Amino acid sequence: GVLFDSCSAMDAAASAATAAFDESGTLTEGRPRVVSVSAGRMGQDVLLKIAAHALSYSSSPVSRSVIEAYGGTIYIDLIENFNEVPGYGVEVHVDGIPIRVGTRELMRIGRVDIPAEDLYYEDGETCVYVAISNEYAGCIVLSDPVRAGAAEGIDDIRHSGVENVVMFSADSRDRAARLASSMGITEYYSECSREKLRGSLSQLRQGCAPGRTLMFVGAEEDFGGGHTAADVDVAMSGTDTLSMPRSCDITVLGGKVGRIAEAIGIARYARMLCLVTAAGAALVKLILLIIAAFGISTLWFTVFIDAIAAVAAALVSILAFSGELYS
Repeated sequence: GVLFDSCSAMDAAASAATAAFDESGTLTEGRPRVVSVSAGRMGQDVLLKIAAHALSYSSSPVSRSVIEAYGGTIYIDLIENFNEVPGYGVEVHVDGIPIRVGTRELMRIGRVDIPAEDLYYEDGETCVYVAISNEYAGCIVLSDPVRAGAAEGIDDIRHSGVENVVMFSADSRDRAARLASSMGITEYYSECSREKLRGSLSQLRQGCAPGRTLMFVGAEEDFGGGHTAADVDVAMSGTDTLSMPRSCDITVLGGKVGRIAEAIGIARYARMLCLVTAAGAALVKLILLIIAAFGISTLWFTVFIDAIAAVAAALVSILAFSGELYS
């Protein structure tokens, strides 16, 4: 369930001191579902239709969930001037009418007042607000459940030697705080856009001690074909992506957070095995040089013993690969 892209990726994972999570798709399922719609002067179906049209060019999980909840036909020819602000929402004209769909921060930027009753929602839920012609129209509440075993997986990562766990979230400060608290995470960033996340990763990387590395964990679509500022990029994905080209250093299949701790453990075991095998081979060569210097061994004997040492190193590697030593 763990795929390493290269030996250098494995070696970098062995030195991981900080693990940073983009919570959507890693600590949570990454598949939010619409649970309720609050519409003021229009029907809920109408609000969903307007939001679905506004979000039609967006590929974010929230946008896909809203479009799925609408379930009707999207008339692309009605959409103009589409502008997506990553981590905040979209601004677009639908049939010539300006529409904003996104977070509370996007509404604040557009100077749209949100009624007090729509500012609060249940734990584990996130809210997408809709404004039409800069007037508040309603909100769509979505729920993205926490992954099973995510809190235990964070504990396993800490026990594997990672000193600091950080969480990034595009949701509000209140929801991010609740989610981080349930995971035992003390350092978190809320209302993060893509730019803010990548900038924060650069700062975290600079704060790592010499010889220690930063590991970033995100969903498969978070990487977009490129690497982040972290030393190790870890993508959590399903088995259906095995045939697709990968742009990250480590791929964790099956969505289990605990497998990241397994990846770190495997990487550290591999490093230890390499050092022990290399030291053993070097020791054999040193002994052969010493006894050859005293004339105790002949040339053919020295070559024969050296070849046996090489075969032994290969056999140790094969045994480790089979999982017998690691288990």
